[in-house]
Amino acid sequence: MDDMAIGFVLYNPTEKTLERIRICIANSYKVYVFDNTPDATFFKDELKKNKGIQYHTLDKNVGLGISISMITVAAFYDNFTYLLFFDQDTIFNLDTLSFIGDFYKNNVEKLPNCAAISFQENGTNLGAEHVQLAINSGSLFVLEELKTIGWHDMSYFVDGVDYKFCLDASKKGFNIYKVGNVPGFDHSSEQDEEELGVFGYKLKVRSYPLFRIRDYVKALTRLCILSIASFKFSFFFRFSKQLFLFVIMQFVSRVMRL
Repeated sequence: MDDMAIGFVLYNPTEKTLERIRICIANSYKVYVFDNTPDATFFKDELKKNKGIQYHTLDKNVGLGISISMITVAAFYDNFTYLLFFDQDTIFNLDTLSFIGDFYKNNVEKLPNCAAISFQENGTNLGAEHVQLAINSGSLFVLEELKTIGWHDMSYFVDGVDYKFCLDASKKGFNIYKVGNVPGFDHSSEQDEEELGVFGYKLKVRSYPLFRIRDYVKALTRLCILSIASFKFSFFFRFSKQLFLFVIMQFVSRVMRL
């Protein structure tokens, strides 16, 4: 796809992640990588030497806000129209890329004020639906609109980067869409979630270390304040709900371990 690049932000990636990058290269996609891994590791030489990869690093972990901004800006000034972003633990295959390529070619111009399309494994295949919030991984960013929005907010380290983008897009009058039932797409299998039984229900919970909990609470609190200041009260209620559920689930995961 001459107008679509693929982007990754890496931090100590596994061999599975590198194999997915190789699939992109083997099928003639231009790949933009920002590597947050602090120390020299086995995979860096491969990524640096591959002509199909534009490799960026500051040899330290600068966080997702800076990293994703760097690769989207780079792709834009290399004259790409779109960048499809994946987290390093998101599973996809060639069927996934073919589906996304076919979808945006046939549909993106029909979606009013589209800033991004979030492709996910869940949902139906009835087309694109307008959504308020979407995660970065699996999102196809329309780079001209992303530039108008001001790229991603580099003041967010990890948590809140995607939600801040959604808030900023809404403030500029842009829309975000979701497409479900994407073949080969799996966002959860390589994440370290555990299944807990709570009052007879089975819940998948990802337990975070304390520094990530602090980062999440700080980021969502900032977003709640920004939503009110921007008179985006529907975002405020969504962010407040997300924050409440996150704190409850982290508490439950620790109690259930005991």
